[in-house]
Amino acid sequence: MKDMSYILLCINAILVALMAMYVYENERRMRELSTGTVNFRKRTQCVKIRKEEIEIRKAIQEEKDYISKLQVSKQAADKTPVEGYGMSYRYFDEMAQTYCSSQLQASAFVFAIRRDCGGIAPTCNDICKDAKDDMLNAIGQQRKDVACFNAINIRKDHAKLQLNPNHSQPDAGKISMITYGYGVGGCTWQPNHCGPNYCCCKAFNN
Repeated sequence: MKDMSYILLCINAILVALMAMYVYENERRMRELSTGTVNFRKRTQCVKIRKEEIEIRKAIQEEKDYISKLQVSKQAADKTPVEGYGMSYRYFDEMAQTYCSSQLQASAFVFAIRRDCGGIAPTCNDICKDAKDDMLNAIGQQRKDVACFNAINIRKDHAKLQLNPNHSQPDAGKISMITYGYGVGGCTWQPNHCGPNYCCCKAFNN
């Protein structure tokens, strides 16, 4: 009987020990799970904060870019008419070339050549004649003769209008560019007298 009681006591002790181990292990796992949940929440919060930081930096950069564009626009508006419109040294040459080409009566190669009407200014007839070799070389000797057929004065100190890169037209109705076409009479304009500042020359075959 004593042996049976002893055995039951041992079994009970073992069960108590196992129960204690189970409780301990369960609590340990619960702590790990709790710690993992906290860490996961922390990581999630860090990711959220990082995302917000990236969005804030992006917004700041966009604001800087916008301010930079405004500064560039203001600088362009504060410059002289030529600089403000981004006109290269070729701007007026292109205008003269367009005018001369539009005035041609028969097929020929057209050259708009500068004339220094504020300094030493020969006639446009002489300017075209003196540039004969250069003109014929430029077109590969496809023509034999050259002559002046028109002349134009492009006023460079024109009024400054607002920039109009979009569909709208600010300063609509205001005067800006001024040109004067001389016709064939510009070819014989007096030497050393201001008049045409571009000569219209052509290369052709008789």
